Amino acid sequence: MNTFVDEKIDVKVKISVLWVAIMICYLYNDFFSLFKPGSIEQISMGFMGPFPVTQGALISSTILMAIPTAMIFLSLVMKANVNRIVNIILSFLYIVVMVVCFKGEWMFYILMGIIEIVFNILIIWYAIKWPKENRV
Repeated sequence: MNTFVDEKIDVKVKISVLWVAIMICYLYNDFFSLFKPGSIEQISMGFMGPFPVTQGALISSTILMAIPTAMIFLSLVMKANVNRIVNIILSFLYIVVMVVCFKGEWMFYILMGIIEIVFNILIIWYAIKWPKENRV
């Protein structure tokens, strides 16, 4: 009987792919939000959710989305010690952001947000459990 090889995946790759998954969830959640009744009208009137669209709001949103986008690459190239700390801190902060965004949202948004939180928890888990070198 043949036994399949279960290849070990580097922790950096796991974390990077989780950031990709988080970004896909963000995109789908924002896209699906456009289908809520009144959403397009609200955008046309210059609002992003409850906030008016301003230069500052758009810059803040850009930074909020640029960080996880950059983490896809940075998780692969940063040194392990820095990588662990950065991933733990950012994932925790993005969990907080998601929980804050739940207020008044529809169930589809909360469900996708819970999935995003699970992915962030996995990033924290992999970062905490980062393999150590065996030095003799």
